[in-house]
Amino acid sequence: MGTAVEAQRAILQKGKMEKIFVVPLILSYHFVLEAPFLIEQHLRAIGKERYILSKDNFKSLWQIMKFTWRVFSSGNEIVLSFARPMDVLGNPVDMDGNSFDQYGNSIDIRDYFIRAGELRMDMQRESEYTKILAEKIVERFHCENIVLTSHLVAFAAFRILKRENQHLDLYGILRLPADDFIFPWDYM
Repeated sequence: MGTAVEAQRAILQKGKMEKIFVVPLILSYHFVLEAPFLIEQHLRAIGKERYILSKDNFKSLWQIMKFTWRVFSSGNEIVLSFARPMDVLGNPVDMDGNSFDQYGNSIDIRDYFIRAGELRMDMQRESEYTKILAEKIVERFHCENIVLTSHLVAFAAFRILKRENQHLDLYGILRLPADDFIFPWDYM
């Protein structure tokens, strides 16, 4: 994203009025192949010594092949959701490419790259613009993401586990035996 901000400044420094647009695309699907790795990476980062590495279920080539076959033969649908386009500063744009601030006022992004009357590079400022853009993209993800049934079921099941095991922290819940993941029908 930082390169988009730098590229926009470079275009403006060349005297061109072209704009770079960011169109966030959200891919939603029921089964995420990399989910176990991403979850484990996140838990390791936030849990430090409290996180105990889970058992590796893929010790043999046969298990990996079986897993892969199940994933690709299950017909996993992918839902694409395009968020509203924005400029490289995270401002919404209209159909003509005009940028607008949070109050709906038309703005010229060129002004954001001017310091002391000159259009110039300012890495600290551009770093802040990149952070703002990242925050806007995350904000759009939260608004535009489509919740699939599998997401809802997983969320509800986890909430039930948390409610039933209030004395445990996140890592304690993750260490529960698989038998504890069976819920009575009256929860459904």
